[in-house]
This record gives sequence, C-alpha cells and structure tokens, in this order.
Amino acid sequence: MQLIQKHSFFQQNEIYHMELQITGLLKSAQTPDFTRNGVATGYVVVPEFPSSATSVLLVAALFGGMIVIDGLRLKRARISL
Repeated sequence: MQLIQKHSFFQQNEIYHMELQITGLLKSAQTPDFTRNGVATGYVVVPEFPSSATSVLLVAALFGGMIVIDGLRLKRARISL
C-alpha cells in the first residue's frame, strides 16, 4: 500500500479531483472483501488559511463550546429545582 503525505501532494489553495481504483476492502479481524471493487471518485478541498487565522478559529471554537456546555448545565440546574 502506498501512502501519500498531505504536505507533499496537496500544497496549494485548490480543489483536487481524485479517482481511485479500488481492488477490495480490508478490515482488521475480517476476511478481505473483493466484491466492492471499481473506481471511487471525489474531491479534496485544500483551503489556504494564514497560521494566525487558524489559531484564532480554534480558540473561538473552544470558547464557543465552553459557552454552550455552560448554558446546558444552567438549564439542567433550573429544571431540577
């Protein structure tokens, strides 16, 4: 099996169309499934964000999650009273 690393293949802010030739499916602790062979197609979208924008989005998502969880806790506390 050949593995392609992200940083060596998807380098630009682009949309890539991919086609893969499937010869079978392998799952651990099961026998290989060769009945689902054929061509799989799809798209890979590689967005280009500056590193600072990624950090800001991550921190905003974490704070947003904390606010939602805190709101759910308050709502449960009011119901149980």
